Amino acid sequence: MISGVANQAFGAARPLILKNHFGFDAAQLGQAMSGMFLVNAFGGVASGKISQVLGGSDNVTRSTLGGLALLNAVLAFVGSDVLQQTHFMGLALVMSLLQLQLATAITA
Repeated sequence: MISGVANQAFGAARPLILKNHFGFDAAQLGQAMSGMFLVNAFGGVASGKISQVLGGSDNVTRSTLGGLALLNAVLAFVGSDVLQQTHFMGLALVMSLLQLQLATAITA
């Protein structure tokens, strides 16, 4: 539940940070969000392989929760004021992929 709240909070804040802090207009914001969905589509195809490599859904759940906790801590301590646009987008993309893997592992 804690992970779900953190994921939803970051998901809701991401477009606002991109718009207000980095100055994205509507078109740029749409491209950024569409790009993340596209990367997640390819990540979804690889979910089965990732689960096999990590040793099953329990290990995927532990790994993704640990990764999300670490990345949320980095974002909380560093803040979007210090991060450059490319670093923030990279962090958001990795977190999005981890969220997808977590959701897939939980429902598997």
